[in-house]
Amino acid sequence: MLSDDDRSMTIQHAGRGAGNLAIVGAVASVILALLHPGSQARTFSDFVVEEAQNQRMDLIVHGGFILVFALQLIAYGVLSQTLERGRLAARSAYIFFILGVAWISLNLLFDGLIQPMVAVRYGAPDQIEAGRSLFVLIGALGRYVMPIGLTFFALSVLAWGWALIEAQVRTFGRIALGLGIVLTALIVVGIAAGMPMAFLGVFFGMAIWGGLVGAVLRRQV
Repeated sequence: MLSDDDRSMTIQHAGRGAGNLAIVGAVASVILALLHPGSQARTFSDFVVEEAQNQRMDLIVHGGFILVFALQLIAYGVLSQTLERGRLAARSAYIFFILGVAWISLNLLFDGLIQPMVAVRYGAPDQIEAGRSLFVLIGALGRYVMPIGLTFFALSVLAWGWALIEAQVRTFGRIALGLGIVLTALIVVGIAAGMPMAFLGVFFGMAIWGGLVGAVLRRQV
């Protein structure tokens, strides 16, 4: 059996490792967001051609985000385990984050992997209109799935902020609460004003949160 000292050393080592994972995930998510192909299409035909041309980059960016989520699930799980005080809030935050990952991964799968494949399949000028209904379906899916997933992300940051405050890590907790409020505001603006760039801001905000998690874990909470 491990002694209390050995168990403490094991927890501290796991915390530092998870902190490094969180920081790597945060940096990677910023790079992937910056690499995301922009759209200059003005017509449906232009959109289909653009999607087909960006297939490889979409695969890298959207598939990369799914991999980053896996790293974050590991790091954030360790964070929730180390917060003995505020355990209910920490567990709730982790569940919110898992739900967010599930919804966002669904969007990434259809928007970044399936949609470009459909574009390649129906990219010929005489077949573009035949694939219109598929693009409408994928677009409608993303219009609802993305805000749901991002809302769970914002809730997770708010809950972790509360858990950190209860665990007496008040500075980081207050920063997390403030960040969670900003993320919530961006989501509301994105939905109400139809501004996709606001949703992109949430991804950058979650990268900031990943850096905060790395700092907290490396301090061996």
